[in-house]
Amino acid sequence: MHSLPSVTNYTLASNDKDHWILTQLDLFAKLMLFNESQTIATWGEHLLEHLVPLLHGVRAALYCKTATTLTLVAGYALEGEVQTVINIGEGIAGEVAKTKAKVLLNYNDMEVHLSVGVGTTTLQINSLLAIPLVFNEQLQGVLELMWLQSITPKEIEFLERLSERIAATLNIIAAKEQLIEKNRDIEEKNTNIIASINYAQRIQSAFLPKLDYLQKIFPDSFLIYIPKDIVSGDFYWVSGHDNKRLVGVIDCTGHGVPGAFMSLIGHGLLSEAIFQQRILDPGEIVTYINNGIREKLLNSDKSFQDGMDLGLCLIEELSENHYSILYAGAKHVLFGVTGSKYFSLKSDRTAINSIKQNHRYTSTQLLMYKGDTLYFSTDGFLDQSNPQRKRIGTAGFQQLIEEYWKVSAVLQHKLFLKYLQEHQQHADQRDDITLLMLQL
Repeated sequence: MHSLPSVTNYTLASNDKDHWILTQLDLFAKLMLFNESQTIATWGEHLLEHLVPLLHGVRAALYCKTATTLTLVAGYALEGEVQTVINIGEGIAGEVAKTKAKVLLNYNDMEVHLSVGVGTTTLQINSLLAIPLVFNEQLQGVLELMWLQSITPKEIEFLERLSERIAATLNIIAAKEQLIEKNRDIEEKNTNIIASINYAQRIQSAFLPKLDYLQKIFPDSFLIYIPKDIVSGDFYWVSGHDNKRLVGVIDCTGHGVPGAFMSLIGHGLLSEAIFQQRILDPGEIVTYINNGIREKLLNSDKSFQDGMDLGLCLIEELSENHYSILYAGAKHVLFGVTGSKYFSLKSDRTAINSIKQNHRYTSTQLLMYKGDTLYFSTDGFLDQSNPQRKRIGTAGFQQLIEEYWKVSAVLQHKLFLKYLQEHQQHADQRDDITLLMLQL
């Protein structure tokens, strides 16, 4: 809390009324500054602690208006049972709130008397002033003060002018508290959403091959898998079928939750093609997925444009040193090194869920050798830009492969990841990133 100036206890009998009022208003303008460490209650208590002694009062209450009531937020010398909520129109404060007009009572001129207890002493109240706190014609609350003596015209004028500033501050505090409450609601909703997405990530992870399974089938391999958000539109596939291995990466439209839902659909169709339909030819698998996407999604919504890019390889060991590679894909490029030479092989340019109906994807066969390497990547790695918006690109990726392919998979993993981090620096990640390397 900021240190605040003490209020000079001016003699109320001063003849220079205007000077006194302006001086006090200036001091209270500083006293009423609201800071983040305060609540409306502590702010109100601080105000009354200075205001009541200045005016030689004995008791005070500050009410804030809610929808249909006044709520007590701060008090001075309030003892005994105190009504903390007052209906608009009920009692003196409620009537002031209803009419937006001050009420001044001098009990010496009335048959009714009002007394208050201060400790063990009962004191007879002489004057009571309840004044509306109005800002931009909107009631913000009511200020009620009591005196043992008569209140002077100068004090009334001072309180009327001060009430405008109190009302303005209450309006600011109310706006801040509403904003804090909204932020609290947003944070709570975000926490719940993130918790749900984290749970969804656990479900999605259960569909992905475990790293120990990948390294059991391909001992010299590595995986870089970095979702842009908590869940990913990318997924990868590894499965063994006697002396054959199916390997691939799939990049579904979008990322985050939409991409993750699409990845579950893609994973389901891929699993269905391989294990239920017993299809191992990559071209036929891609055709099956394309038809399945069109059947499941496009038939229900003709405007549906989402799909996926993917690359699949069926790797068959022909002999101790020779391998047959069947490759097919949709808008994907397979990278690798064979016979110490870099190569890249483009797949079918027709996207999954294309406007082309009954499109058949075909496989391309490669003969490769023991020690050759294959690199499966979604476009997230190649498309990642640095702070100057320069992508890694195909040429940059080729340079990395040619530079790193000779070293072990463990070291390659570190080198590719280090290059990605140094290239990206503080730039935002653009897309989900999946890079799978294996050595035959």
